[in-house]
Amino acid sequence: MLTPAADAPPAPRPQATPPAAPPAELDTPKPVETPTPIEPTPAVVDDAAPASTRESKPKPRTTERPTTAPTPEPTPTPASTPAEAPAHASTACERERREAEDARLAADWRGMLRHTERAECWSSKSARQKLRVKAAVELGRYGDCIAFGRDLTDPTAMSWVRQCELRNNREQPSP
Repeated sequence: MLTPAADAPPAPRPQATPPAAPPAELDTPKPVETPTPIEPTPAVVDDAAPASTRESKPKPRTTERPTTAPTPEPTPTPASTPAEAPAHASTACERERREAEDARLAADWRGMLRHTERAECWSSKSARQKLRVKAAVELGRYGDCIAFGRDLTDPTAMSWVRQCELRNNREQPSP
């Protein structure tokens, strides 16, 4: 069965209406207004200031320059003397430091003491001393431990030195 809407012819489409003509006043060009130039604002003169500063004339520049002491030229270094690298940068010292670290990791305390003997191979005195304190503690050489750690400020190394002091006092016979 068919519905009445299906039988009905299609509704006509709405037609677009042409736009209305613009009013006559929009067709005439309007005159363009030119901006009025802005005049500079005069400076405000402070009446409290002395008259000499208000009307002062610029001072003429002098051509004299202040005299300064000549800068001394740096003394040249002889070209034949190259800058020497610090001792701790040598390959032999690098090897000593590497072997000291390897000895520490392997708990080879005697090897660690042996590889930290040369102070010139270490850029940091405290790093070398800390390794020596650790080795002395582990070897039971409490007097050396105390001597090696005398100037250290590292908290860990200081605790090792205190431990050495306690053990050293216990092992020394009382009079």
